[in-house]
Amino acid sequence: MVTNRLLTLAGNGGLDSSGGYGSSVVGGGTANNAAIWFNNTAPIAFSTGGSKVFTLQGTSTGDNEIDLQLIDNTIDGSPLSVTKTGAGTWILGNTIILTAGSRRSPRARCARRTPGRMRTPG
Repeated sequence: MVTNRLLTLAGNGGLDSSGGYGSSVVGGGTANNAAIWFNNTAPIAFSTGGSKVFTLQGTSTGDNEIDLQLIDNTIDGSPLSVTKTGAGTWILGNTIILTAGSRRSPRARCARRTPGRMRTPG
């Protein structure tokens, strides 16, 4: 699925790419590894000041991608920390501008896939 939505953080937030088929019970089906792609290239927005944590998570090992610019809080300059949990794959496809006070989780290590794009292995 592709969407051009822009995200606005009022507090900590994130994206979860998990899913399956074959059962109406949550977590009871077969993993489909479908991917979601946020192709808007604008900076992530903030509606409140303060430090924020943005979490990428899920079980889908499809090529999930977020092309938003991951930047520090534009209201007061507080850091944005980016973390990844779960076995899913996330591609960071745009500029990441974070200050020294920002953090990236150890599991959110990135490797280049193509120039200007980074991939977070599961």
